[in-house]
Amino acid sequence: MNICDNVNLSVFKTDKFNSISMSISFVLPALEYTTTGNNLLAGMFFEGCEKYKTPKKIYTRLEEIGAEAHSSVVKKGDYSILVLYCKFRAEYTKDAFEFMKNIIFEPMFYSEAVKNQVKATKDKNRPFGVDGNGCERFLNMDIKEYYYYLMENSKIEIMVVGNIDEKQTEDLCRKYLNFGPRGFEYPEDEKEETPYQSYSEKADVDQSKLCIGINAEFDSWEKAVIANCILGGGAGSVLFSDVREKQGLCYYIVSSLYRYKEYIVVESAINYEEKDNVINSVKEALEKFSPTSEEIARAKRYIVSSLKTTGDSQTRIMDFKIGQILAEDNRSLDEILKSINEIDSLENTFKRLEINTVFSLESEKYA
Repeated sequence: MNICDNVNLSVFKTDKFNSISMSISFVLPALEYTTTGNNLLAGMFFEGCEKYKTPKKIYTRLEEIGAEAHSSVVKKGDYSILVLYCKFRAEYTKDAFEFMKNIIFEPMFYSEAVKNQVKATKDKNRPFGVDGNGCERFLNMDIKEYYYYLMENSKIEIMVVGNIDEKQTEDLCRKYLNFGPRGFEYPEDEKEETPYQSYSEKADVDQSKLCIGINAEFDSWEKAVIANCILGGGAGSVLFSDVREKQGLCYYIVSSLYRYKEYIVVESAINYEEKDNVINSVKEALEKFSPTSEEIARAKRYIVSSLKTTGDSQTRIMDFKIGQILAEDNRSLDEILKSINEIDSLENTFKRLEINTVFSLESEKYA
């Protein structure tokens, strides 16, 4: 449902859950500015607002209305997404919407809280830590500037899952989450050809880690998911059976498909002296990759079973929906399941499967 230009509402009415979950996603292109800004800002929304000026008052109010709320930043393809979540009981629906209005539209940026958040974002051990580059520009007034940038330029996706009426939800959104229309354009999908790249770092770890990036252009996401499952999706996969079980070159090996980038990443824990052998074995597996009908059938059963659990979690329902929006795919989960079940061949799934990046984290004992 379109509320206004680039502000949308999706309501999933179901009596399966005892509570109602709401997410408000601010979608922006993933740039250094937006990624750093989103991570700083995500931690600030629950530090205080005009009505609830301290974290204690914020969480006291949440207790009063039987709700819980938090924020996070996720990256999907070329997008950095700041997400605010709120989970509440049906009798407090109006209160929850009003609470989120106060948090979103009237935040307060205390200088000490901003400094603490900058320090946390500099920490490389946190997701999306950025070595401190650019963090200082968000101190004091600058973080307000980024807040206004986010509010004016992001595409907004509001999702509500639970036993709630769609018209009631729309009315509450228009009253309390009154975002104005905004311009937003999806980033150009420019596939840049990059030469083979290899990087390595040393760390105090017992096992060396190896990541292999693979260009995997495809037209059918469903076929690519099945192919990846067969290649490195679990204990019965081609890579696990050959590289780990047969050759004993690693402790574990698994592959992940990145839908929005048409990319596969193979991750493995190894003894560092086996690095080249593992890379060569992965290359050989890609060259010989030709799944049998039995492997396809087994992968389909696993994927369908996994996707069917989407409806068991409010968070997974919302994550599935935002993924479909960013992929510009309007199909329902049932339509996707039907499409997967109809696949009986993986011929020409990938336009190419080429390793173009290798990253290794070396144990210092081999330095």
